[in-house]
Amino acid sequence: MDLYKALTIKRWTPLSELNCEFSRIDKNLLNVGKNLYFFTRPHDRNFVRSDSEEAFITLLYWGASVDAIKRCVNGEVNDVSLQTIGPPKVLLQGTSGTYKEILERTDKFEIAQYNSSGQFLHKRLRIDSISYFYLGLEANDLELPYVIQVRLD
Repeated sequence: MDLYKALTIKRWTPLSELNCEFSRIDKNLLNVGKNLYFFTRPHDRNFVRSDSEEAFITLLYWGASVDAIKRCVNGEVNDVSLQTIGPPKVLLQGTSGTYKEILERTDKFEIAQYNSSGQFLHKRLRIDSISYFYLGLEANDLELPYVIQVRLD
């Protein structure tokens, strides 16, 4: 699946309706294309679980690597500092995606996130339904996001 197709998937779509090949990263994360991942929940929008253990798609992620997604979503501290792929332009809202440019488009509010062991994971900036995750603890105006999360419509 490509990014444009992934962006058309509606939140709470049952996994059984997803017409593409995918591989499981873990119980909630699916790789659905190059650097594209869906996050699923074991219940529908009304918190009703399916008898067939159906999963429901809630979020789309672009990630520089599988390790990047695991760090961002699961809090696994791993070495994702060797980022070699840049984020897709369609998710950058008319910017180059740098920390400085995204920060200028927000309310100047960032969130630092840590895992349950207290290890720093990333900084998060959000513009509407899109969140940008940056690895550096200190602000670096030129840093690009290592993960981007899209809250599906």
